[in-house]
Amino acid sequence: MRYRAWEVRAGPVRTTAYGTTNVRSRLAVAVRYARYSVGLSREESAAGLTPSYQFILSSTIP
Repeated sequence: MRYRAWEVRAGPVRTTAYGTTNVRSRLAVAVRYARYSVGLSREESAAGLTPSYQFILSSTIP
């Protein structure tokens, strides 16, 4: 979903490793200004571990 400079994404993530399949959720929020994007995402971890976070900074070159 996008609204002006904001972008929000959410969805399930499916991972298969060593014969085990996990489905967990992922949520991301980003802000765009000029040619830059800054975002933060959070993904639940398998087996009750703490969630992982990802910081995003990107730019386009004209």
